[in-house]
Amino acid sequence: MKIGLVDTMHKGNNRAPNLAIASLAGFLFSRSHEVGILDLYFSGGRDQRRFLESHWDLIGITATSFAFPVAQATIREIRLRNPDVPIVLGGPHASIMREQLLEKEKELDYAIWGEGEIPLVELAGLLGQGSRPKPQDLVKIPGLIYRVGDKVAINPPAERIKDLDSLPLPPYHLFPMDRYEIHAIYTSRGCPYACAYCASWTIFGRSWVARSPLKVVEEMEYIIAHWGRKPFALVEDTFNLKTERVKELCRLIIARKLGISWRPDGIRADRVDSEMLDLMKKSGCDSVSVGIESANPEVLKNIGKGETIVEIREGILKMKSAGLSVCGMFMIGNPGDTLETIRESIAFAKSLQLDTVRFYQAVPYPNTRLWTYVEQEGRFLRQDIENIHDFTEEPVFETKTFPAADRLEAYQLAMPHMFPEGQPGAAALFGPRIIRFVRRLRAEPMPVLFRAVQRRLRCMISALRRWKFGGEEAGKLIHTRYSRQ
Repeated sequence: MKIGLVDTMHKGNNRAPNLAIASLAGFLFSRSHEVGILDLYFSGGRDQRRFLESHWDLIGITATSFAFPVAQATIREIRLRNPDVPIVLGGPHASIMREQLLEKEKELDYAIWGEGEIPLVELAGLLGQGSRPKPQDLVKIPGLIYRVGDKVAINPPAERIKDLDSLPLPPYHLFPMDRYEIHAIYTSRGCPYACAYCASWTIFGRSWVARSPLKVVEEMEYIIAHWGRKPFALVEDTFNLKTERVKELCRLIIARKLGISWRPDGIRADRVDSEMLDLMKKSGCDSVSVGIESANPEVLKNIGKGETIVEIREGILKMKSAGLSVCGMFMIGNPGDTLETIRESIAFAKSLQLDTVRFYQAVPYPNTRLWTYVEQEGRFLRQDIENIHDFTEEPVFETKTFPAADRLEAYQLAMPHMFPEGQPGAAALFGPRIIRFVRRLRAEPMPVLFRAVQRRLRCMISALRRWKFGGEEAGKLIHTRYSRQ
């Protein structure tokens, strides 16, 4: 079959190929399917038109909740040109929303929740038989969400892939590799912890599965040989669950003289030692981001963080001693939080002498403990998760002990510590990136897709314009420059 895959996700700091799409494409290739890829944020109108006007036997789309409106616009564009092509949506939003997804989006044929490789290949195999799939056949595909008459059915998720080394190398040549600023790779999937706010488990469950360090380094070498040296982002939930594995990876990078810079996502402060951190530094790691969340022990206990304030402090001091730049990330509004606990977190952040500090309003997602907590103990101020981004300063919910006004005040108290020299302005943070993207898109725009992405950008700009310390004026600058492109 000829299968098209569409990445609708906003790239944030990881301006690189979507690793989920990459893995799916490799898995489909290995089963003799023909695959094409469209990265909406790194393609112009000509690329989009060529993709949408091609003949596809199946189109798969991936989306976060924030990117879902763009996915909806993409579906409409596809339907205008290929009204009969089956469309399946996967990614975080599908795993979070599940049955509600097909109830809301009538033009969508299927969705996949959980790990996607096996379900997508089985769906492609069934559709390739030519006849319209019957419910008794669809029910056999793990992780599939589909319609039976006017009802939506959902199958149990696929069994996790336990040997990640068995997965084929992604077909990177299908991506616009020259347009990306960094390379991305993963060394593990999943997380054994159960933090109240985290929706990752809806995709990977509660187990952690790792690739061998040798396979990771061989993929790095392949990428460097074909597309040159760029910084590597190791995109995953829990990079350092096993410290010896991290050490082996670092030793291989050093021994093979890759000469790269890299940074990991998802590093825990309670699972580090000096030897591991020194090896990370020597192998090219220059910075780490640590999810601290709170300096209040009761809040950490409530969210199920699984580490103590003492462990967090000691771990970060070791990171600093190894010469790593450390970003500490905190949340505002987890169960047990009050204005006073946020003051504790601010004081804790100052005492650690972090290189960068970030505070985020807690955002509850369906099928998480935080969502259930709000339903039982609080009040949603909004539930349109498709229009909420991580950097929103406006609270999404409130409780009696932490009302919305206090949450806003907490965010404002944290702002000077995130930007001690004054907020640098939205233009400095996002302006050039947005402008480059809009210029590419407007070269030959697809009107519906352009308007959808435009709404996403305006949502981000709206949030940024509310920031203090020059943020409002900077936001006006972005909006003006954006409108004139």
